[in-house]
Amino acid sequence: MFMDKMFTGKPDRVYLKGNKAFIPDAKFGRIQVEEADKNLQLRGYAVLVFSEYPDTEEVSTVPIQPLVTWSPKPVLYGLKDLYFARDELNSALIEADNPNAPRHAGSWCKYCPCQQHCDVAREYALSAPMKNMPAEITPDAIASTLTNQRLSDFLDRAKVAEDIIKACKDEAKRRLKDGTPVGDWTLKSTGSTYECIQPEVVYARCAEMGITQAQFMSCVSIGKGELEAAIKAATGCKGEALKAKLVDTLAGCMSEKRKAPSLAKNVGKLKA
Repeated sequence: MFMDKMFTGKPDRVYLKGNKAFIPDAKFGRIQVEEADKNLQLRGYAVLVFSEYPDTEEVSTVPIQPLVTWSPKPVLYGLKDLYFARDELNSALIEADNPNAPRHAGSWCKYCPCQQHCDVAREYALSAPMKNMPAEITPDAIASTLTNQRLSDFLDRAKVAEDIIKACKDEAKRRLKDGTPVGDWTLKSTGSTYECIQPEVVYARCAEMGITQAQFMSCVSIGKGELEAAIKAATGCKGEALKAKLVDTLAGCMSEKRKAPSLAKNVGKLKA
């Protein structure tokens, strides 16, 4: 569907009856799109239908998002609204056709294949207010727009930023504990952790219930440091002999799980 070969669109469905049209647009993502009365995509579809079928006097459009809402709200374009929307779209097309037209970044940038090379889109992503950040401007979306050099610059500052963030959190906790309000922030209990200080008593109680030694041991985690200390106390070994005893004790009983690689910066050696 096109309008004077200037503007194209491909609606999911267009239902026509007499001089009325209905355009539903299915969206299966979990991010809520603009409501019908503000949705420029659906408004463009309405103009395209009006252009293709000039006898149309009324067009209804609605975004259908089953993963977001079961109560979609349609919008109705009357004849006057359709003429206004057509003129608005024509003006936008003329402006966009200007080679010196300024770029206007926004949530629509996520659909643009050039966003990774667009300084305006990148600045929009990085300057978005954190408190009112649109749902689509996620940390992943921001990181994906950075050039290699800018990504490297961010990594260089990451350690300092993390230290500042930690210090700010610690300071906020200290003030809140002292009764000093810090905006809307409060202290929230994160629960407790427990350490078994008498495992032999727990084992005896489990044995009384019929739990076998193998079943009990499947619930136990062995700390290498604690085990090394126990071997040292039992055998009197030290140094390399102690390390060898630890290796022999654990032989065939360990499985290795590789950690995810961490980032490290190559620092060239200074030449004399």
